[in-house]
Amino acid sequence: MLDTDYTPGEGSISFGTHRYKANLDKISPESRATLAQSAEGCLLGVSLGSANFEGARLEACIEWISERYSSCGIVVGDTVYRLTLALLEGLDEETARTRALAAGQQFLETYAPLFRQYAGKCTFSFIPFSQLESHAKLPEYHSALLHMAVADANFAASIDAFAQLYLNRGDKLDVNPFAVSLERAAEIAKSYLLEESALFAVLADMGWQVVAYPGSIDSIEGLCAGRFQGTPAPLTQLSFAALSLRKRGLYFTDGSQKVVRRSGDSSLETTRPGMEFLAECDDATWNKLFKLMKIQKFAPRETILAAGDEDRRLFLLVEGRAEVTIERSDGSRQQLAILEQGTVVGEQAFLDGLPRSAQVTALNECVARTLSQKDFRTLKQQSPELAIEVLADIGKTISLRSRRLLSEVQYFA
Repeated sequence: MLDTDYTPGEGSISFGTHRYKANLDKISPESRATLAQSAEGCLLGVSLGSANFEGARLEACIEWISERYSSCGIVVGDTVYRLTLALLEGLDEETARTRALAAGQQFLETYAPLFRQYAGKCTFSFIPFSQLESHAKLPEYHSALLHMAVADANFAASIDAFAQLYLNRGDKLDVNPFAVSLERAAEIAKSYLLEESALFAVLADMGWQVVAYPGSIDSIEGLCAGRFQGTPAPLTQLSFAALSLRKRGLYFTDGSQKVVRRSGDSSLETTRPGMEFLAECDDATWNKLFKLMKIQKFAPRETILAAGDEDRRLFLLVEGRAEVTIERSDGSRQQLAILEQGTVVGEQAFLDGLPRSAQVTALNECVARTLSQKDFRTLKQQSPELAIEVLADIGKTISLRSRRLLSEVQYFA
């Protein structure tokens, strides 16, 4: 295996509203399905610029992999992305390559926190295509595929079909959406597929047996199944796992805005949430509330709130991510939502005094600020206007979430 382990850095990601679930559609060739599913590790092919590799969709793929494999190579298609940039923006080769390599690095930096969350289940390594370009076998595999594109009519037709997916986008519009002619767009699309296939042959030669991908690529599936004459041998040992993504629930994403922590200055102690909750309050007002709130830290998988608890504290998640679950009749747990940094938690029990209705569990290391009923009474005495703002905004938060759940309830699994 290529030694490209990447140590994720600090940061957070916004995932939008919907959550997704990845399901296995098929494995090509079907004859190796059992072997592919019992392998220790797999690859995840990442096509830069595709919405399937952003936010919630990417997390669905990572979650699916982490539940089945102990290791995963994240194959970032940085060098082939230059072809996409040439297609869409008409960039010259040098400029497109520079931009593409930067986009690959940006992907790693942006989604580092996501891979960290699942690192306890699966060991992730990062394999940019740019680090495979010097592999001794790459020219041989690429040359073989170029020859096949001419000599094998079935393979040529498969490549044409792949390119047509790009051209169809232009057919639906009154103007050509590309920065190049449609003829040149077809050539670029074909080059993309051939380069990508050659690089996957290199990865197969390095010992990888399975590649997972959210979608279906008929040409690569055909290469893996040995349907085309002259296919590089390593590709015929690779299994292609096609995944489908569907909406399955919601993220509770109220957002967060970091405030610079001043060393030795207790007047501004932590992270201020940048969300609708108390959005109009200035830093000084927030500081009054923070001084009354206690800090509590949670380890990954530690319970933050348990169903049935009579604890009436209000929680503000200032670092980390958590999940909301309820228990099914069979004892298993149904995940309802993801809570991200900057989210208010436990607001219903804070108001009505009834036992907690759901469980909230930390997905990674979390830090929360808590406000007890006693501290809230103190707030009412010290700053009654702020106390009214807190109650009003809790009401707004509950209303917003109720409306969101009602409008999106069909997406729950």
